Amino acid sequence: MTSTSSKAHIAGFLYFLFALLGPFLLVYVPGALVVGGNPLATATNIQTHETLLRLGIAADVVCGVLALAVAFALCRRFETVDKMQAVPVSSSVVSCRDELVMLFMRLHHYGV
Repeated sequence: MTSTSSKAHIAGFLYFLFALLGPFLLVYVPGALVVGGNPLATATNIQTHETLLRLGIAADVVCGVLALAVAFALCRRFETVDKMQAVPVSSSVVSCRDELVMLFMRLHHYGV
């Protein structure tokens, strides 16, 4: 396996791990804890399912670290092609994550 190929495999594996945690973090945890329009029921759910909340927080931290690791791996992969474009392309992974969170928050607000 060449050096370029191994860098691509590492970036792909990290991105795969990042994608595995996404549905848990963005769909399951809010769906289990948040009750739309009823803050008292939401607080009760959080109090009852404290471990799930903690797992959601840990998954968010791990996703943040994985996003940085993916960005770094992509930067290392693309620097052999063009060093000036490697950083903007790889940093889009981190900014894209924030945009997806905002999209899901807006969709959740509309009951989707």
